Amino acid sequence: MSSEWFISIIWLTAAIHIMLTWLLAWYRGRQARRKPQDEFPLKQQPLVSILIPAWNERRVLGQTLEALRQSDYPHWEAIIIAGGPDGTCDAARQRCADWPNFTVIEQPPRGKNAALNLGLQYARGEIIVLLDADTIVASDWLRHLVAPLTHGYTAATANYFPLRQTWVSTYLEMEKIAARYIRHNATLQGCGIALRRQAIEAMGGFPEAVTVGVDWDLSQRLRQRNARLCFASQAHARTALPDTLAAFWRNQIRWRRAHLQATLRHLGPEAARHLLFYAVALAFLAAPGLCFHASLWPLAPLFWAWVLLRRLSLAIECAAFDRSCRWLKHSGGLLILVVVDFIAALIALATFRRRVITFQGTRPGDNRGQRL
Repeated sequence: MSSEWFISIIWLTAAIHIMLTWLLAWYRGRQARRKPQDEFPLKQQPLVSILIPAWNERRVLGQTLEALRQSDYPHWEAIIIAGGPDGTCDAARQRCADWPNFTVIEQPPRGKNAALNLGLQYARGEIIVLLDADTIVASDWLRHLVAPLTHGYTAATANYFPLRQTWVSTYLEMEKIAARYIRHNATLQGCGIALRRQAIEAMGGFPEAVTVGVDWDLSQRLRQRNARLCFASQAHARTALPDTLAAFWRNQIRWRRAHLQATLRHLGPEAARHLLFYAVALAFLAAPGLCFHASLWPLAPLFWAWVLLRRLSLAIECAAFDRSCRWLKHSGGLLILVVVDFIAALIALATFRRRVITFQGTRPGDNRGQRL
């Protein structure tokens, strides 16, 4: 068989596989739409302690606290573990001076988990909630977030929405829809995490050696203990997602590095699936160099097309689930961000031992990280 015939057969096989992937994505989205979302009425009202680590968050912390004050849940306290050279701690103390259920503690620059452990010492609740300092919650957010724990779940995570809608944040919303609603993945995220206190104490608190990607690391440690995690779809919160290409680039390098570190810490059945992404990223960017013979050069664009066009299944899933074509309009941006994510993954592979203390991706005008 000539090389031309061989390559033609591969192209045809790849095209058929892409079409089948799209059809399966449409089917998954359609099936998920038909399945009703779980609803959890609040069976009890235990005392809830909300831990808010805030490092260099003076500019955004105020609106987070004001939104939290509107909560319709009756029994809660907030503990703000604040610090940073921008005066976050002093500003938080001044704002919370007349609010009896708010406590402000000064934290040293030792990372998010160290701040959470410090706040845990002051917490009185049997339910512990973790909240990022740049997240604006709805008045019924806490009630919906805590409700699954009154039905036997160990932890629950809130439903986040971007503060600013752009083509970049739309891609992250598509990722959320696919993970939460279609694949029913309840990996915890800092826009709101509710945990049973006894589960935290059974794990020995929050590991302070983990300074970035702490939510994903927490999810893995809970799953290793067969804990039941839940996505609280009605616990709405708006949070600062990357909304520009530059912000996405910085965030993905940081997150991919943290994800890789956590995957290697928690080797198990899921590790191979997580590491596959880095293998695909390496192959995607190295494809031209792998085609040593001139007759094999067409395989590089074939591989690129196969990877990228299969990834369009994300937009198809969301369109089928939401009955809206608006997701398909962002297909071009989706492909750009996939390539950016691949490059970020390779940088993370090359620098995965680097340790950075930061709570979230850098925002314009902020000095948010301290490298050790």
